[in-house]
Amino acid sequence: MRKLISAAICLLLISALTISAGAAGSAQMSLSPSAGTVYPGETLTITVRLSNDQPVSNGGIILKFDKSVFEITGGSCKVSGATVSKVDPAVGGGVFALETDKVVSGTIFTIILKVKSSAAMGSYTISGSGSLEGASGSISCSVGSTTVKVGCKHSFGSYTKVDAHTHQGTCSICGEKKTENHVWEAGKTTDPTCGKPGSKTSKCRDCGAEKSEEIPATGKHKYGTWSKKDNSTHIRTCTVCGKQNTSSHSWNSGRVTKNATCQQTGTKILTCIGCKAEKTETVPKAAHSYGECTKVDENSHSHTCTVCGKQETTAHKWDDGTVTKNATCLETGEMLLTCKGNGCGATKNEEIPLAPHTYSDWKKTDESTHTHACTLCGEQEAASHICGDALAHDENGHFRTCSDCGGQVGWEAHIPGPEPTETTDQLCTVCSRVLRPNTLHAHEYMTEWKSDDVGHWHGCKFCDEKQGFAAHAFENGCDSLCDVCQAERTAPHTPAAAWESDASGHWNVCGDCGEKVRFAAHTPGAAATTATPQLCTDCGFEMAPVLPHDHVYNVSGSAHSHLCACGEAYEADGATCEICMAENRPFPWWIVCIVEAIALGGVIVFLLLRGKKTVIVYNKTSSD
Repeated sequence: MRKLISAAICLLLISALTISAGAAGSAQMSLSPSAGTVYPGETLTITVRLSNDQPVSNGGIILKFDKSVFEITGGSCKVSGATVSKVDPAVGGGVFALETDKVVSGTIFTIILKVKSSAAMGSYTISGSGSLEGASGSISCSVGSTTVKVGCKHSFGSYTKVDAHTHQGTCSICGEKKTENHVWEAGKTTDPTCGKPGSKTSKCRDCGAEKSEEIPATGKHKYGTWSKKDNSTHIRTCTVCGKQNTSSHSWNSGRVTKNATCQQTGTKILTCIGCKAEKTETVPKAAHSYGECTKVDENSHSHTCTVCGKQETTAHKWDDGTVTKNATCLETGEMLLTCKGNGCGATKNEEIPLAPHTYSDWKKTDESTHTHACTLCGEQEAASHICGDALAHDENGHFRTCSDCGGQVGWEAHIPGPEPTETTDQLCTVCSRVLRPNTLHAHEYMTEWKSDDVGHWHGCKFCDEKQGFAAHAFENGCDSLCDVCQAERTAPHTPAAAWESDASGHWNVCGDCGEKVRFAAHTPGAAATTATPQLCTDCGFEMAPVLPHDHVYNVSGSAHSHLCACGEAYEADGATCEICMAENRPFPWWIVCIVEAIALGGVIVFLLLRGKKTVIVYNKTSSD
């Protein structure tokens, strides 16, 4: 059966590929290798792609290649819905057939080639013959070609030295020669010293070639300690090569062995930092050690040396002074200077010249000048405006701005240019400000808020379009400032009728926001007496308490209810009331406590007896 199918496919391919010219339409097949270079024993996949726009019923391809190099080992048909789809190594290609004609395009076959182990190295061309047939007859079909290289996986084995820099190896498979640089690996190293060079040997990793390199002497001697050579120099010797090095002594600041005074010199001993050699130096006479200064006159003071008694008179040394009266543009100032001499204490006053005027900011006077006035004496100064060439502008006109006073100079109304169109704006012919935008302009909304009594919005820079309109946001009924746009409104408080007060005054509280409104100082009423306090006539706040007095209690009151005119009640301390002479017997509260205890005990007993009876009945019922 397999032989019959292969024969049928072969006949189909041969008949398709031998169709005469004059076919309907045209198409093209391309071959794409999976790799540009392959090696003996490896496989290579050839992808066959079809470029076609005609309905077809069947088609196929036979590959052409060097059969001493390649052989077909398999493959597959990628045509969707094919009733016949086959890649046959014996035929050397593939074929497909469809039950219903349709347009076939894209990848139609993948054919696997194997590189024979005996294949020679080189580049080989793979091509083919293809055919397509539709309801109208055969379709002309060309097949492209591709080139594949069969390479060698070299095995160079060992390398042989060529020269000081390179070595060469030969492939044991194809005989190809390859020259490469030596790959040096570190060998034995002899370190250099301060006077003797060292050496380093290296060996090539691949061919075994060797090389030796000299390492220069370091020149860095290892000197011992310094020792004194003479009064000016010291010397040291290298412990490796014996080289000697001489240098001048490096003296420290020395230690004083005899202090100098203003009458005689001193001495000090200096030590060399390197070799510890010593030398003695003379310390010059010291300056006089003067005591406190004494004022001689307005220009000088004198002082005496505490060692030798020498007296010296010198000019006062004045400090920077302390301002005792500031100078203005109206009058001079004063400064007190003090002598800096030790203990002198001399002083003198100096006049501070008149200060320059302190001018206010410039203000525009007219189109030509601006003025400013001294804030102290009122003197005025005028100057001409300083304006650049650049024009500033607003909605109504254009002008130049003075850099000193900020005033607008030379204001003129805008001069409109041509009417706006769909693509061009109407501009001022002088300052080029956009007066009216083009009729198809994109809105450009300003960041600042615009508002009316109802709400706020962002307006277009060029037209009356509004964006983001929203009602004003107020915190309460008497908030006068919008939280968003800061627009103001008139919103009176709604004060409560009742007064609130403290020692500072009285006020009403707004029912909407809780703020204090209508605050006023207290209005004093009648002066306080021994019977009544002083009250505010508006809010009733007690401004002054009842005056201190001896209480006078009424006699006609009932027992122990005697009152003073100020409202103070009499409290008896003894057994008899001192006002009405009635006995001051305390109420027998202990009797009330006993009665309440007896009543409470009766209730508890009643509840206990009632609960016991209920339990008995319940148990009886339960037993039934």
